[in-house]
Amino acid sequence: GFYLNELLMKLLARHDPHPALFDAYALTLPLLGPGEDARTQSALRAFELTLLQEIGLLPDLSVATQTQQPLAAAASYALRPEAGVIEARGDESGLSGATLVGLQAALEHGSLEALQQACAGALPALKAQLRALLHYHLGSATLRTRQVMLDVQNLAP
Repeated sequence: GFYLNELLMKLLARHDPHPALFDAYALTLPLLGPGEDARTQSALRAFELTLLQEIGLLPDLSVATQTQQPLAAAASYALRPEAGVIEARGDESGLSGATLVGLQAALEHGSLEALQQACAGALPALKAQLRALLHYHLGSATLRTRQVMLDVQNLAP
């Protein structure tokens, strides 16, 4: 919950209403309790995607940004803050075209549950791509919540 709050406080302008984000926030919080890690990760990725789309920082995930051509289902793509959806280089882990098209369809559908299900199939790669995108738009070194989690992990035996 602290992570969601920090994202909202840093990415939204004060007094700028975003009812869709409030709804996504309210639906995401109950999924963050102890239990299944994959469910929590899917909920977080879905919220991040919803936030980025709502504030206009997420490109259309169903097309290559520079060419506006539909994505090839089997090809690997990366999300770049300055270039949008581009073909991934051979040495980087990307997301398949099919995954990105599925994420875009879930975003357009408007169902947070459908978006969470779409996120579930690509959690490690999606987390890395969204982390880089958020880091770029936040313009700060490390989120406080991330630093707290790293500190807690260092305390654990």
